[in-house]
Amino acid sequence: MSRKHDEHTGRLIKFVKDNFNISYMSLWADYEGYNYCELEIAYINNETIKAYPDLRGIDEFSDPYVHIIGEAKSKGDYLTRNLEYKTQVDVYMNVLKTKQDPYLIYAVPTSISNEIRDYINVRLNHYQATNIKFNVLYQ
Repeated sequence: MSRKHDEHTGRLIKFVKDNFNISYMSLWADYEGYNYCELEIAYINNETIKAYPDLRGIDEFSDPYVHIIGEAKSKGDYLTRNLEYKTQVDVYMNVLKTKQDPYLIYAVPTSISNEIRDYINVRLNHYQATNIKFNVLYQ
């Protein structure tokens, strides 16, 4: 992964550590020192769609249990792999909307943060996934 991608992934990890009780949380990340995230799978319009998130956190001991999916995007990644980005959003939303306390967190450069936020809002409404809390971290 690129240095920029690693910076964004590092911000995802810091956000989770600063904002959640991670004492009993299982945390995976596409980052040095962490185990890689498992493949997320969703069934959308009778199709199986898959995506690997950059961060995944699960605390099954909290009530309700917390489920976090995080994605890091550099501007270049976003611009050159836009269809993949949109597919990832759809997968993550369909996975998270069935969870008790779901969070979707994106870490991106400031220059694309509004586009990301707007797109996620549109997709939340499309999938009627208003139970998902989301944050867009930007820098």
